[in-house]
Amino acid sequence: MNNTPLVSIIVPVHNGEKYLESTLDSVVAQTYLNWEMIIIDDGSTDRSSNIIYNFSFSDDRIIKVNLEKCSGGPALPRNLGINLAKGDYIAFLDADDIWESKKLEAQIKFIRDEKVDIVSTDAQFINSTGVRTGIISNNFKKIKLYRYFMNWELLFLIFNPVSLSSSIMKNNFDIRFREGLHFSSIEDWVFWVENILSGAKYKMMEERLFFYRIHEKSLSGFYGNKQMLKAFHLYYELFIEQKISILKFLLLISIRSFRVILNRIRGYINMLLKTFLR
Repeated sequence: MNNTPLVSIIVPVHNGEKYLESTLDSVVAQTYLNWEMIIIDDGSTDRSSNIIYNFSFSDDRIIKVNLEKCSGGPALPRNLGINLAKGDYIAFLDADDIWESKKLEAQIKFIRDEKVDIVSTDAQFINSTGVRTGIISNNFKKIKLYRYFMNWELLFLIFNPVSLSSSIMKNNFDIRFREGLHFSSIEDWVFWVENILSGAKYKMMEERLFFYRIHEKSLSGFYGNKQMLKAFHLYYELFIEQKISILKFLLLISIRSFRVILNRIRGYINMLLKTFLR
């Protein structure tokens, strides 16, 4: 492998005109230059297609792919991007997030020095106008704490430590995002779980190298009730496919049940507090 391996950046877009230019600008501004960006326009009906065309016209590293109809989620466009990727590494970027200019350069050095397969970073949060909210992720510290009590496989099966827009991975795994409705909105977590179960080695960087945008159309977090309940289906599928043992399946079901109950109790308490404080 040469000193500047090619990185394939996969960006699914559906009606992302509001934030798309700043997202793509953050890729063009990277200090690491050997990349290709595969942008999949997932049936957009706004100005997204024009924005992508303008970027691809001005930079031949940018590849525009059109889907006539919306696929219903980012899983299919991401899989299409993986299939087209020519890079030694693959990076993912959502159409409303932003990278620090040194993101790829720092990660390529880190993933090669540490001899791992997947690397992610911590995040800073920005609002709909791109202003920093003052909130920063402490995911690195949490993961470091969890690792005292469990191995990577169990940790990934319980939590999702990887923000997709922060990630970079070696392009040598056959795993794809699951496209079924049962995995909608948790498909990125499922993707990492299956990579780890397949033997991929993971490490997280403490640096905060991307900005996660919070706005009115952001997908709900993994810990929402629907997302938490979908984990039961994932565990069932992994058990049927003989990727986890019966003991691990029962342990995960027990942990998930406890978390669902705890989440609902927290919701009731918040509702009561709001009622009494009116």
